[in-house]
Amino acid sequence: MSNSRPRIDLPLSKAELFLHFLGIAAIVFMAVIFCTVYIDMPDRVPTHWGFDGEIDGYGSKSTYIWITVIGIVMYAGIAVLAFFPHVFNYTCEVTEKNAARLYRTGRLWMNIINVEMIWMFAAMFACGVIGAARQTEGTLMLPVILGMTAIMTVSCIMMIIQFSKAGEEPEGE
Repeated sequence: MSNSRPRIDLPLSKAELFLHFLGIAAIVFMAVIFCTVYIDMPDRVPTHWGFDGEIDGYGSKSTYIWITVIGIVMYAGIAVLAFFPHVFNYTCEVTEKNAARLYRTGRLWMNIINVEMIWMFAAMFACGVIGAARQTEGTLMLPVILGMTAIMTVSCIMMIIQFSKAGEEPEGE
C-alpha cells in the first residue's frame, strides 16, 4: 500500500512551540525533583501504592532512574512522530484541499496529548519520589491520576470534535 497523501512542510505554530516548552519543563521538573531527593532515598523504596494510598510494592531506588529515562524517551518519541502528520490515521480522506488543515490539527493534538502524558508522568513521578524519600503513603497519587485522566478525556473529546470539523471542506472552496 503506497501513501499518496500530500507531504506539506508546515512551520511550527506558536501553540506548538509553547507545548514543546511545557513538555521540556516537565522533564526538567522530573530531573530537579529526582536530583533533590535521590540522595535522601533509602536503597529500598516504595514503588507502588494501592487505591487506599498504602504502599504495596517495593524496589530499588534505581527504579526511579528508569522511570525518568522512560519518560524522556516516551516524550521524545512522540515529539518526533508529530513531525510526520502524513502518516497519522484520519477519519476522512486526506486531499490537497484539506491536508494542511488536517496536518496542523493532527500535529497540534499529538503535541497536546504528549504534553498531557509527560505531565501526568511527572506528577506521578513526583508523588512517588517524594513518597519514597519520606517513606510515606501515596495519598496524592490517586487524585493526581484521576485528575490527569479527566483532563486527558476532555482533551480527547475536544480532539474528536475538532478533527470532525477539520476534515470538512470549508464553504466557498
